[in-house]
Amino acid sequence: MSLADWRGVVFRPAAHLDGRATRLERLDPASHAPALWQAMRGDDALWRYMWDGPFADAAAHGAWVAATAADPGLVAYAIRGPDGWAGTACYMRLDAANGVVEIGSIALGAALRRTRAATEAMHLMLAQAFDQGMRRVEWKCDAGNAPSRRAALRLGFGYEGTFRRHMVVKGRNRDTAWFAMLDTDWPAIRAAHREWLSDANFDTAGRQRRPLRPPGGRKEGLSPRLTSPRGPSAAATAAPRDGSAPRPPRGRAGPPSRRAGRRHGPSARRRAGNRRQNPGPRPGRR
Repeated sequence: MSLADWRGVVFRPAAHLDGRATRLERLDPASHAPALWQAMRGDDALWRYMWDGPFADAAAHGAWVAATAADPGLVAYAIRGPDGWAGTACYMRLDAANGVVEIGSIALGAALRRTRAATEAMHLMLAQAFDQGMRRVEWKCDAGNAPSRRAALRLGFGYEGTFRRHMVVKGRNRDTAWFAMLDTDWPAIRAAHREWLSDANFDTAGRQRRPLRPPGGRKEGLSPRLTSPRGPSAAATAAPRDGSAPRPPRGRAGPPSRRAGRRHGPSARRRAGNRRQNPGPRPGRR
């Protein structure tokens, strides 16, 4: 495909995005911070893989909201769910010259997680990016963050690999799992999203009738061994919780078995000598 006429992307994110089950608005501390605090307060596990948090009080959380909204490297949205404003998500690492942007810094309160509104919020952000000419949308997360990895695959992102020892976050190592969706992937994924989001896919209690299974999501993104492209991850080789020694990784040198040793013993040498003396096929075999 020729890109001789490519001139990059002029990305103009909208002030708000509306769907059937959700609404996204550009993050505003005065409008959104109080409700976001109520949706996220006390949920320390939410911040485990984030750069910031957890927050001790509304003032500290509000300062984070204000800093996120003011960050020139982010286009931050507040997400409204069934019970009001309950999450945030951002466009980040914009590379307009090459048509690439990342969706990240996603923080969803408990009432918003695993809801139609949360899925539709991601769909609306993907649609806006591709509708404005993006060639690639990325999703990155801590390789240990299984819920985020599952979410990426469920939305249709393809796993591309893991950057080992990529960052230091909150005093610990972070291996980063990379996912991406391309503009050529988007039409089929968009159709799957729309079918899943349709009113016909939900019963009167709001439960889905069919799961979302778009093309593109590659299941190997969930394998802990893929956190290292040249061998198993630290998780795969860690000592078991019962304190016993870890099993040696597959494919690595270890003490040879007695069976392996016999292949190089006297009987193996005699068999090799017989084959040299009589190289033809054995009777009854072809």
